[in-house]
Amino acid sequence: MKIEVVFRLPDEEKMMKRLLEMGANQYLRTQFFPLLTRHAGEEVTVLGVIELLKAAIEEFVQKTIPDEMADSIKRLMYVSAEWFARALIDDGAAVAEIKKHFLSIIDTR
Repeated sequence: MKIEVVFRLPDEEKMMKRLLEMGANQYLRTQFFPLLTRHAGEEVTVLGVIELLKAAIEEFVQKTIPDEMADSIKRLMYVSAEWFARALIDDGAAVAEIKKHFLSIIDTR
């Protein structure tokens, strides 16, 4: 699969339903998930999903996590990016590409 393939993200209701099915805590539901659902319906590539997840994670950590915990929480969320990607796109091959490239791409930016 090429990372340039374009996908349309689900509508806000469907995306939130998928995110909630992950079993996340109330804090993620109210503070992090809205950072993702604001992109509902957008067209993105695999690289675009990676950038979207990275930006949402960084914004969440910057606004809500104490400085002394920020790096650890950010890294934990980066490692969990595959699960968030599954809520954003249906294509299993694209999710595999995100998993394959996510950490190497964000570490170089």
